[in-house]
Amino acid sequence: MAKKKYWSIKSVSSCLQKIDVEINNNKEEYVKKFGLVPEFKTCFHVEEVTVSEMDIIKKDIGYTGDVLNTTARIQAQCNDHQSQNLDFREVGKKVSS
Repeated sequence: MAKKKYWSIKSVSSCLQKIDVEINNNKEEYVKKFGLVPEFKTCFHVEEVTVSEMDIIKKDIGYTGDVLNTTARIQAQCNDHQSQNLDFREVGKKVSS
């Protein structure tokens, strides 16, 4: 059985910040080459996910679990909060206080 690898929220957040800096540093090149500057949204939510490999000929990876639906809803909240990144733990703290 493969050893599970976990990423900390801090390391993921740091990686995303570095990506954002690189995108900002290369804005002009992106606009010249593609006509736009790439953007992304992220959200952090930790829960168990079941991953399965399906079929023999054409392999497809399936993910199941409440975490996917919850994460999609949290990411949609980025628009409401005009935020590029949303950490559900922070939202939970604000809601419960």
